[in-house]
Parts: sequence; structure tokens; C-alpha cells
Amino acid sequence: MKRLLTIAILLVPLLIHAQGLSIKSGIALSKWTGGVERPVENRTGISFGMSYGFHLSNDLTLNLGSRYLSTGSVQRFSESDDFFGVTYNELIVVKTKNLNFPVLIKYLLNDNVYLQGGPYVSFLLSDEIEATYTQCIEGNCIGEKETFESNDVFESNTMGIEIGIGTLISDSFIIEVSLLKGLSPTIEQKDPIKDQSLMFSFGYQF
Repeated sequence: MKRLLTIAILLVPLLIHAQGLSIKSGIALSKWTGGVERPVENRTGISFGMSYGFHLSNDLTLNLGSRYLSTGSVQRFSESDDFFGVTYNELIVVKTKNLNFPVLIKYLLNDNVYLQGGPYVSFLLSDEIEATYTQCIEGNCIGEKETFESNDVFESNTMGIEIGIGTLISDSFIIEVSLLKGLSPTIEQKDPIKDQSLMFSFGYQF
């Protein structure tokens, strides 16, 4: 929390002189990459935040932002015993809530379309692991579900790179598609696990 307050204080003088404010929200398809033992699937999360723009030239803008982003990953495991007619299924859903601070350079291709990219730092707000176990015998299924925290398995802050493309509609409405790629580990191990998200955002530019 102290680090977040420090960042906020350092940003205040810059934001006072900001030349543009954008508010954005959307959805994110996130999953783990790296040393994951089982195949992973995307988890759908949400994002919302704001950014402030500083014109560097006619075509370049520096954007400083803050963004809430829920990420995570989904893993499924299934095993069958044909002789006894037993099927065992396991579903693990990892949910993390993060506060991101991206620093992006936006390049205008024309009056309506732009490219942007740059680094971001992410701070973990909370995490949750949801595990569902199911056993089926000849079509009759029983199961249980439990939810627990990771007990400090996840890194408290990470860094990554963001690249994306966006368009302006009527000079005010924004549509963006961005790829967020973690550069530092979400889980530190021999083969580190990192976050990756594909984010679809909609917003309004003042």
C-alpha cells in the first residue's frame, strides 16, 4: 500500500498538467504461460481505468494511466477408468485482482487510428483459487468445491509490456485491442509462470 501511495504522489504534479483524460473499461482474456504442468485455458475478467495524455508532437502522445484488471487462469484435468466406469474431473480456476500502471507511447497513423505500446507495473490486490472435484460412476456424479487463497505463492508486483491498436469514433469514443505480456514471474519457480492477457477496451476521451 505504501508503494501505491508513493506512486500516486509522484504522479500528481504530472497529472495537473495533463492535456487529455480518457476513461476506459472492457474485458480481458487471461491465462498463464511458462512452467504450467497442465494445459491452460483463458479466464475472462474485467478492466477499468483512466489515462492522461501529454502531446510530444503532432503524432506522438505519452499516456500515463492506472487500471484495475482481473486476471488468472483455468486448468482442467480428466481421467477415466473404462474397466470400472469411473471418470474423475478436476477444474482449477485462479482469480487475481491487480492494479496496473501503464506508461504508453501512442502513435497516430491517421486522424482515427493509432498504435500504442510501452511497459507497465502491476501490483497484486488479492488472489483466490477455486477448485472443483467431480467423480462420476455410470452417469451418477458426486463432487465438492472449495475456495482458498494462495498463501503468498504469487508475486506482489510484476512488470510487463503492452502493445495495442485503437480507433477514435466521433473524436470521443475509443475502441482498443491490447496484448499484455508479463516479463517478470507471477509465480517464481524453476520454469517461471507469467501472465498474459488479451484486452478489449471501450472508452471515452474528454
